[in-house]
Order: sequence, then C-alpha cells, then structure tokens
Amino acid sequence: MENNISLLVGFVPQTSEEQKSQLHNKLGGRFITKFPEINVEVVEVTSNDLQNKIVDYQSSIHVAFIEENNYFSGNNILKSHSSNFLNDRFYRQWGLKRVEYEPAWVVAQQMKQNVTIAILDTGIDSNHPALSSRIVKPVNFTTKNRKDYRDVNGHGTHVAGIIAGVTNNKIGSKNRPVSIGKIMPIKVIGPNGGQSKWIIAGVLYAVLNGAKVINISIGGPPFSKALQRAINFAWQKGAVIVAAAGNDGIEQVEYPAGYNFVLAVSAVNEDHKRAEFSNWGMNIGVTAPGTSILSTTPIYSTHNRLPMYDSLHGTSQATPLVSGLAALLLAINPDLRNAELIQMIQQSAVPIDGKGKQWNHYFGYGLLNAKNALNLSIGTKTPNFNWWKTSDRGCFYGQIVDPLENPLANTVVTARLNGKIISAYKTRNNVPTEKGAFDTDGMFRLQNLIPGNYRIFVELPGHSPIDMGNFTITAGADTILQLVCKT
Repeated sequence: MENNISLLVGFVPQTSEEQKSQLHNKLGGRFITKFPEINVEVVEVTSNDLQNKIVDYQSSIHVAFIEENNYFSGNNILKSHSSNFLNDRFYRQWGLKRVEYEPAWVVAQQMKQNVTIAILDTGIDSNHPALSSRIVKPVNFTTKNRKDYRDVNGHGTHVAGIIAGVTNNKIGSKNRPVSIGKIMPIKVIGPNGGQSKWIIAGVLYAVLNGAKVINISIGGPPFSKALQRAINFAWQKGAVIVAAAGNDGIEQVEYPAGYNFVLAVSAVNEDHKRAEFSNWGMNIGVTAPGTSILSTTPIYSTHNRLPMYDSLHGTSQATPLVSGLAALLLAINPDLRNAELIQMIQQSAVPIDGKGKQWNHYFGYGLLNAKNALNLSIGTKTPNFNWWKTSDRGCFYGQIVDPLENPLANTVVTARLNGKIISAYKTRNNVPTEKGAFDTDGMFRLQNLIPGNYRIFVELPGHSPIDMGNFTITAGADTILQLVCKT
C-alpha cells in the first residue's frame, strides 16, 4: 500500500522561488509548506518512489540536503515518571531551593522586565489558575487547528509550572503575585508523538514572536539538518535554547539537546548524584534537579497524572529550571547576549564533585545555582567561587560544517598553543539520521583547557589542516563555535 512521505528540502542560498517550484514540478514532489527563514520546504512523495525522489532531489544544484520529516514518540515525555507527591519533600520544593532562586528573583522583579519563554511541548491547560494569566500567543502545530493547544498529556503543563515557579517566586510564599516572565506554549507533540517539521515551525514561531528563551523538554528524533538550521536562525536572533538530555540513562543525549547552539541539561537527584534515568555525554552543558519535582498538571484527567499538581522525574523537569534562570538573568540584564548568558549559567554552576571548576560528561560544568549567577550578573563574587583559582577550565564546543551548513564527519579539530596540539577531537559518523541510516552531526568538544587564546585547526579527511584562526577559552564555561570549512 502506498503512503505519502514528507521530505524536508534544504535549498542553497540564492535559489529563487521559481527555481524551487520548477524543481518540485519536475521531480513530482507535492509542495506542502515552506520555512523561508531557513530556506527549507516540505514536499510529499509516495512511499514506493521515496528513494528515487531523494536521489533526484539531492542531485540538483539547488539542493543542499534532503531528509525525511522524522516522526518520533517523544521519549522524554513517555519516560517522565509520576510519583506520589503527598510525601513532605515534594511540598518542600527541594529542587527550587537547592539551586537558590530567591535572591535572583528578588533582584529581577525590581527590574520590571518581562521575558517571554517559549515552551515547545504537548500544549498547556490554559485554565489552570497558576498559569492562565501568564500565557501569551499560544499555538498548535500538530493539526490544522492552530488554536487547539489543549494539553491532553499533561507534560507541557508540568514544564510550564516549573518555569512559573521560578519566575513567579513560588519558592517560599504563595502570596507574591509579581511575575518575571510570560509563557508562550507551542504545541509540537500530539497524542501519537511529533514530527521534525512541527518542532521547526515551533522554533521559528518562538523567535519571530518575541521569545528570548526557548525550552524544549522533549527529545527522540534523529539528527535533522533542517532543524539545525532552525536552531541556527534562533541563535542568530539572540534566543537562548535549552533542551533535555533524555531519560534512557545512556551516553548519548537526544536531539534537540545534541544540536549546536543548544544548552543540554542532565538531571541529578537529592543526593547530588546523576539521576539514574539521565542521559549523559559530550553535549551536556549543565545539570539541575530532576527527581520528585512538583508542578502544575491539567485540572482535567490526563495520562497517569494527578489533576492540578503532581511530581515527576525526568530531564524534562530539570530543563525548565535552567530556562527559568535564563529568564531571570535577562530580566536583570536585558543586554546579555545568548553566548554570554550560557557562559554565566555555566560559570556559576557548583561542581558536583567539589574538586574543581571543570567540565565532565555527566554534569557539564555542575549544578545550576541562581544565587551565584546573580552575583556574576551584578559583578560580585561570593565564597562559593573559591574554586576559581588554578583549577578552572573551559571548553571549545561546537560544530564543523561545510559552506551550506551541512555537518562534516571524520574531521579532526585541534586546539594549539605555540604550534603544539593541546587537545583534539574527531567528529563522529555514527549519528542516527533516518530509519536505519547513520551520518554525522559534526559536533565536537575540546575539553578542560586552561583559559587563554588558542589557534584552532580543522583537518578534513585526506587534506592538510586548515587554520581557522584564534579563539579564546573562558574559565568555567563553553566557547561555542561553528567552524565553516570548504570541502
């Protein structure tokens, strides 16, 4: 039986609308929609002719890449487990208190700045009393009805409530009404999962409608070049994108957390240990509490959630704690650039092992700490920064791409001082991209380098090293790069 398959076609720059239309007509791809901001269009072909169409499109001089519009189950959502929140520790809001939000909230609310946080998730219960006044520009991309953003799962409402708790100071008092930010719910997950094109639409909608922070507590789809383009666009517009590492307990974060320009978040438990479900690996930027996190749930019945309030475990719950802090810091200092803000969050994180300020693959740069971040944002230091002496380290973290922003595999990137190689990394070619297919995401990390200026070289397979120029390591944080190389 023939089925229609969606394809994402990424065009090269300067391809005209007429050339795109002529190509679709010639190759038999039925145009569905387009994302002009990233020069990507969606077409449909029949399943019986799928491979031929992919080859035909890829052979065109106007096409940078073509990939399937991947479907995924939303693994983070399915594995965000509920627990009995009637236990006292849930009422204590241990996660919020552990990261010391109160001082940062007090300063932020004095600034009278509202920062919009987009939440790409399962929607929201817009009638929940703790959330209804905070919602702006909600939208649904999973069906043709853009106004149907009702949360039938409960996951998106739970994530929204964590952010609301951070930015509305529900830490110790229920009576403080002042909020720091607005919530923009963007439904990209339906009852049967999601699609890459829905997340792309959500990312673009968020930045085009004023969101400064984008929370993505979902994961599961393979690497998508089209979605990386959308992330690149959001980054260029100044947005901070924060995503959940995933809940399989393996050394591989899920996407979107694995994309360049995304702050990937792992989870810890109350004992300061990696939560057993939390994914880990070279992409992790920071960690946050992710077990027994109490938050809002829809007032109606949903999938294995208690109504009104419930506690969940997951990197999905750790991620909005980070997004909420990003919003607080932007309220305090609206002129912060996204790269500066991510470095501030990482620099202010508390090392889990207490042995020094450097990166590791379980926790990134350590446990989120809002009080320390506040002190950094206003230019002060506290005793919590005593480790910032000879033990501080930073990383070059980023992606190697060709001029069309396609990732490059088996490419070696090195950091050098006085001509000597200090650190090296070879990009992978084992990243799942489609059903049964593997390629590369082009990501690399040159880890735990002493702060200073380094010269970066890139060596493509069979070529001599290319000098990419000078770049600086910042103590206790990532220097995020996109290295563009001619193949």
